[in-house]
Amino acid sequence: MSLKTKKNARSSFGQSAPPFIDYLKDILRRYPDGGQILKELIQNADDARATKVVFIHDERSYGTNSLWTEELGKYQGV
Repeated sequence: MSLKTKKNARSSFGQSAPPFIDYLKDILRRYPDGGQILKELIQNADDARATKVVFIHDERSYGTNSLWTEELGKYQGV
């Protein structure tokens, strides 16, 4: 499959996916420590010879009424 064919397959229905590496870099930039925890999880998977690593991004918001401290509210997607 040519590069042009791959690009067209990725943008069917007028949608286009960002390049995977740029997408990962953006995710890592959003973490306070530069995504060090994600890098560590990937390294652990590599050390264990995993053939697949899956991360799920959940954009839902959760309530803050039953948290141990108010400080944890910033992690609830509110």
